[in-house]
Amino acid sequence: MLPVIVGALVLSQWCNTTDVITSLLTGYDKLIAPPDIPIDVKVTASVTKINELNTKQQTFKINMYFRQQWFDRRLSWDPADYCGVSVLPNLPSSILWVPDSFFANANEIKTPDTVHSEEYVRVTPDGTCLWSKRIVLSLFCSMNFVWYPFDEQSCETGIESYSFGPDVMRYVEPEATDRFNTSISFAGSNVGTVASYTLAEPTSAIVTTTISGHQFSGVTFYWNFRRRRGRYIVTAFSQIWLICITSFVGCFVNPEAAPARVAIALISLLTIINLLSKLTADVPVVPYITAMDVMYLICVTFVVANVIEYCAVNFILTLLKQRDTKVAELKRKRGDASSGAPAAPATPMDIKTAVVELREIFDLYTAGGKRG
Repeated sequence: MLPVIVGALVLSQWCNTTDVITSLLTGYDKLIAPPDIPIDVKVTASVTKINELNTKQQTFKINMYFRQQWFDRRLSWDPADYCGVSVLPNLPSSILWVPDSFFANANEIKTPDTVHSEEYVRVTPDGTCLWSKRIVLSLFCSMNFVWYPFDEQSCETGIESYSFGPDVMRYVEPEATDRFNTSISFAGSNVGTVASYTLAEPTSAIVTTTISGHQFSGVTFYWNFRRRRGRYIVTAFSQIWLICITSFVGCFVNPEAAPARVAIALISLLTIINLLSKLTADVPVVPYITAMDVMYLICVTFVVANVIEYCAVNFILTLLKQRDTKVAELKRKRGDASSGAPAAPATPMDIKTAVVELREIFDLYTAGGKRG
């Protein structure tokens, strides 16, 4: 009877999870990588929220659950020897070896301010380790605004090992049988919307990069942001083109009404400049021409052309008035000289006749100057 009691007491000490951890970590060195190389690391990310897309600074912020899975046989055990303990949950990452993955284009990485640390390492009896952490990332994205505001932005996020080459640690795609079988995905149906953009389902690919002659394995996430165009069509382009049409209406205003025509042209020009300056406020200064710049140039040119048209019409009408005055004066002088009776008043000529006889106007100026 006594041996049975002693055996039960000895066995009971291994039925506590803490004692199992103590047994596994005896002689374990977290600074040494697992002995089975190359170490296959499966990376998965579940995006819960897109906080911001800043086109001015060319960055975007996201919330995600970032996970890494690898095998370490030093942490394997037989559940039968430990009263059926089948998992070690919520282990702190500070006591284990963890892949030294980093985000290559991250500007900032934050951990949400919570009461408990949102990080854990889960170990199963076969030595499979799953590290999970909730993080907030601020990522840089080199954006192209050639077709702004009908642009699409393709961004990349590279995850690499900081110190291990592909001969020691390599990234692999998750398998269909894994608990998290997709490299990157959305955690909800309304995640892919931010500001004036919509985000398509991100994709991933395993890559190998070369830095200073050394190769490193990595995984790249691809993001495709597409700007929603309806808002710009309704609130921007329709207004700008209506203003351009309004400025064109000024061509049908009586040329004698100078204040009205000048006011229409100047107000249209200033309004277009103000609207387009607001539209380009969120876009950084780029060394190339964008679609918005082309539209800006077309609209301003259209309004300025209306102003030039009014100036040309006003100039021609002024010449016509001066010509009629000269003709009337000449006829009056000729009538006085021949019969002594006053000459009949000159009939004003229309614009079409004046343009055809524009050369005669200057000839009359010359003749009038000599005879006067």
